[in-house]
Amino acid sequence: MRALVIEVFDLAPSLAAAAEVFAAAGVPFALAGQLAIWVWAPGSRQGFAKVVEFAVRAVDMPSIDVALVAAGYEVLPLSRGGAAIRVGATRVNFIDRRVEFVALFTAAVDAAQRGSGTTNPDGRVFPVVPPDFLIAMKLATGDPRDERDVERLLDAGTDYDLARATVRTHLGPAVANRLDHIGARVGRAEAARYRPGVLADSGVAISRPW
Repeated sequence: MRALVIEVFDLAPSLAAAAEVFAAAGVPFALAGQLAIWVWAPGSRQGFAKVVEFAVRAVDMPSIDVALVAAGYEVLPLSRGGAAIRVGATRVNFIDRRVEFVALFTAAVDAAQRGSGTTNPDGRVFPVVPPDFLIAMKLATGDPRDERDVERLLDAGTDYDLARATVRTHLGPAVANRLDHIGARVGRAEAARYRPGVLADSGVAISRPW
């Protein structure tokens, strides 16, 4: 009989390593990924985190690379843009999405720095990507599996109009329409305002003469 082995990811080493790297680099950043989802949608914590992810600005990646090398880490490039470290229990992604979504990640980091949303895992305080930007990041992947996180954030009461505006600004109207379908699926009444033929600010159907 095979023994059941359950791997538990200890966040502490990764959070500590990231904090040291950011302190040395002196650049803004924001907690992203699954940990950020847990901050804004606490009821979703039944999921697992296998890596700690941070959003960073592409312009700051050279400073982060220097700090990583100075700390003795091997810098592993991320195909989507950014860098990673994988040393024992330390698993961190520094994501800038320089290939496609530089403006989105830059704006997300800036918004996190201005916002009041912070979490305090392992005794450290980190800025957190705001939920509207998290929704945009999840939709940007194009992976249907990430829609579940979008649903969790919408279920948690994320400002729908703000999220849609952020998605439309950075990903375009087609993806904003996809958000409307997700919003309707989870019962967000605001999504109905953006249906074709409905005035977005009133919910009144438009009568066309043609």
